[in-house]
Amino acid sequence: MHYKERLEKYISLLHEHTVIYSESIKGIYYLPCDYWDGTEIPALETFLPFEEGGYWGGRKDSHAWFAFHVNRPENGIYRLKISTNISGWASENPQMLVYIDGKPKQGVDLNHLYVDIPSSCDVMLYAYTGPNVSKKLQLFVELQNICEVTQKFAYDLDVPYQTLLYSDQEEKGYADTISILNKAIDLVDFRQIHSATYRMSVKKASAFLQRELYQRLSSKDAVTVCMVGHTHIDIAWLWTMRQTREKALRSFSTVLALMEKFPEFEFFSSQPILYAMVKEDCPELYQKIQERVKEGRWEPEGAMWVEPDTNLASGESLVRQILFGKRFFRDEFGVESHILWLPDVFGYSAALPQIMKKAGIDSFVTQKISWNDTNRMPYDAFNWEGIDGSNVLTYFVTTQNKSIGPSGTMCTYVGEANPSMVSGTVARFTQKELTDEFMMLYGWGDGGGGPTEEFLQNIRRMNYGIPNCPKTRIGKAGDFLQRFSKKVKDNSDFPRWSGELYLEYHRGTYTTAANNKKNNRYSEFLLLWAEMLSVMGNVLTEMVYPQKLLDDCWEIVLHNQFHDILPGSSIQEVYAQTDIEYDRIKQNLTAVINERILKIAGCIDTDGGILVFNPHSFINSDYVRVNDQTVYVENIPAKGYKVCCPVQSEGKTLSYSGRTLSNSFYDILFGEDYSIISIFDKRANREVLAGAAKLVAYEDYPFIYDAWELSDYYKEKPWLVQQVESVECLASDNGKIGLCISFLFGKSLISQTVFLYEKGPRIEFEYDIDWHEEHILLQYMVPVQVRSDYATYDIQFGSVRRTTSNNTSWDRAKFETCAHKYVDISEYGYGVSLLTDCKYGYTVKENIMTVSLLKSPTWPNPVSDQGRHQFRCCLIPHAGDYRDAGIIRQAYSFNNPMRAVEVSKHGGIIPSEFSFVSVDEENIILETIKSAEAGDGIIFRFYEAFGKRGEATVRLGLHARKVYLCDLLEQTQNELILNENRFILYFQPYEILTCKLILC
Repeated sequence: MHYKERLEKYISLLHEHTVIYSESIKGIYYLPCDYWDGTEIPALETFLPFEEGGYWGGRKDSHAWFAFHVNRPENGIYRLKISTNISGWASENPQMLVYIDGKPKQGVDLNHLYVDIPSSCDVMLYAYTGPNVSKKLQLFVELQNICEVTQKFAYDLDVPYQTLLYSDQEEKGYADTISILNKAIDLVDFRQIHSATYRMSVKKASAFLQRELYQRLSSKDAVTVCMVGHTHIDIAWLWTMRQTREKALRSFSTVLALMEKFPEFEFFSSQPILYAMVKEDCPELYQKIQERVKEGRWEPEGAMWVEPDTNLASGESLVRQILFGKRFFRDEFGVESHILWLPDVFGYSAALPQIMKKAGIDSFVTQKISWNDTNRMPYDAFNWEGIDGSNVLTYFVTTQNKSIGPSGTMCTYVGEANPSMVSGTVARFTQKELTDEFMMLYGWGDGGGGPTEEFLQNIRRMNYGIPNCPKTRIGKAGDFLQRFSKKVKDNSDFPRWSGELYLEYHRGTYTTAANNKKNNRYSEFLLLWAEMLSVMGNVLTEMVYPQKLLDDCWEIVLHNQFHDILPGSSIQEVYAQTDIEYDRIKQNLTAVINERILKIAGCIDTDGGILVFNPHSFINSDYVRVNDQTVYVENIPAKGYKVCCPVQSEGKTLSYSGRTLSNSFYDILFGEDYSIISIFDKRANREVLAGAAKLVAYEDYPFIYDAWELSDYYKEKPWLVQQVESVECLASDNGKIGLCISFLFGKSLISQTVFLYEKGPRIEFEYDIDWHEEHILLQYMVPVQVRSDYATYDIQFGSVRRTTSNNTSWDRAKFETCAHKYVDISEYGYGVSLLTDCKYGYTVKENIMTVSLLKSPTWPNPVSDQGRHQFRCCLIPHAGDYRDAGIIRQAYSFNNPMRAVEVSKHGGIIPSEFSFVSVDEENIILETIKSAEAGDGIIFRFYEAFGKRGEATVRLGLHARKVYLCDLLEQTQNELILNENRFILYFQPYEILTCKLILC
């Protein structure tokens, strides 16, 4: 017998007859418009009649208002069904915000078509076509009368029926369920739908189901799934942030409407920036959110300002993400965030556990590692250990559809609350022996409105523990993680994962949108400059610290580090806006920096010369630019300045002859195609290269996700960049010499200038590229005569080692990895470092060092990476390893050069040489000096860079009254002993320490 097919038919029939009758709404008026500024709803007299069967839209990213009146009969349950001529959910499809009698009610999208109306009312729709919907759209509005008993019975049948679709037909639970469901159908009299007889029979059938299935067969099994209502909103991706503001309004209003209808419903949402948008655009809606938070039904969590890319953002940026995020939730809702919530981020830096722990974050939640293309992680819950030894509880969301066979790999954070996904969540979880409770996120994302009425109706029935499905209960993520933490706290078998959580997927995000990445790094360093000089200007010259301006600039940097902006996976319009914002940062911060430099310069007692400011925590000697000239200066104090005279260049060691570029450090020989075929290190008396260092291009057609991906087959089709257009020697008398080679490649012109300096061991590559290729990856490849089974990669607040071999599938999967300022490969006594000023994609396999320079996908941005690119790379062969050679200091100097201005002789009140703060140990980096967030004080943020434990003495250039050790949120932990403006810090390997200084 076709009992399952019979059930499917009758369930469909019941859902159909949930609607007693419906009628189309007449008298609709409309007003085409642009983005609404959120001030006043337009006056009705400005609207035009919208004829039945008429069209609106017709171009992408457009809006319109609709208005109509609903005359609702007094008796019965009524709702509006609002739809267009587009079906099938996608985040880019039409969406609307519904106003009832002038008040925001809820969002409408293809997952949320229904709006409950309690009485006759005036309705207005603020409608959006979608960012890519250019077809003409219709609007359909129906008033529907609902049969509540039919609706209830339909769900009563449907939810257990769904368990039959994935259950084993040989199991008793399957047999019991299908038998009881069919018996319930037998009790319904379908002869006259909605008659009194029909209603009585439906009630009888529903009572039968309640008794025989939901009570008698309810599971005594303790396995439970904690259902966390959620909507993941990308703050930019295939739409701009301007549209995200509307997505947040629609989604949050839909959630609030569901809370009115389902008193048991609780909701989780991260990203304070979304709340800030709603607060600004709709204070009335925001107040309701605050009320739900107080009731305990809305959980604002997640800790960071946005869900950023954690590979590419700097360490200080990650700290500020948490500082800004936790401060917002604390100030606005009185809650303290304890979860780092990053379900959709493309890999996780090994620096994160320490940052979390020192910012009061207990748990980390994601699911993205399930997207690995090669290896499945062995654990779904573990203690994650960072480079310093800190560890945090980590939980992977394992939601996927249940299958009869082995579970799949890829999980989702936009789960549908149905039996298949609830069962799949448990089935996919690897370590079921640890717990009898699991967490599932449910709700449509990206403007899909989050949970739906259907999901909540399903949960009401799954809460009983129906056969073939784990029991559910609505809950909060924070509460679940606390319960889980207690269960595994004393479990000696609970695993530990040490080091980065590398995503074997989306490797192209280290390179795509190169200029956007350059702007990010430049802005990060500009902010450190502006903060340091603002503190220095305040204490030396009493200049006001520009807190508001700095916070505004930080907020721009932080939101542009979102995991679909900084990685390069957004549409062209997003990057048009980031260019504007980064330019504004550059202008504002450059003004702050220059103003303070000039103010300090005007207060110095000096005989004249060059005033050089050093942003680094070490005494620095390097080349600086002043008056459009490059000069060499020596011994500039740490985190300070000095008036000095430039070291005069002798110029005798610099030469170019016979395709050989030379200084006192190296002879560099260029081949006929002007690739570098030899670098002879005169100090070590050895050859550096094991083959030609060269530009190589590869055809780049990943099998999916164009901008995100770098597929493992990309090296199958290489082309050498070797068509030389011109060669020019750039000799100078300022201590450097360069050879500028211009290459033609396809439609692009690549200018590579190789510089050598009279002083300093850097071999510098300055690129100026006019790029017009599509689906081409450009790399620079350097084979070196160094043998090591690992390479060292710079990350936030330290470094990681990665293997240079391909011994295992885990090794092979890391064919493109992320680093910041440098990578290094060293054998005993010798090594080579590769530095860049804005690149993030590197590989060191065997003895070949590679940096990815440009990647030119066409989706979702058809002009990604087209145009001009200027950046620098650098090679430093060295004795010893990277620590012995001072590579970390070289990397800071290369990325963030000192600044200089010419000063004339004049009297002043401050000395001509000054160090704000210095550290006596080379392995300690002081990266950040800023004003304290609250109250008086100056914040210093140090980190240990070598993986070495020990003491360091910090010396202050000004008289201090007290010094405190703080956490990353600047909360005081204990007072340090201050003796003659010095204090001692003790560092564990790679430890971050934050101090608060109180001046006299």
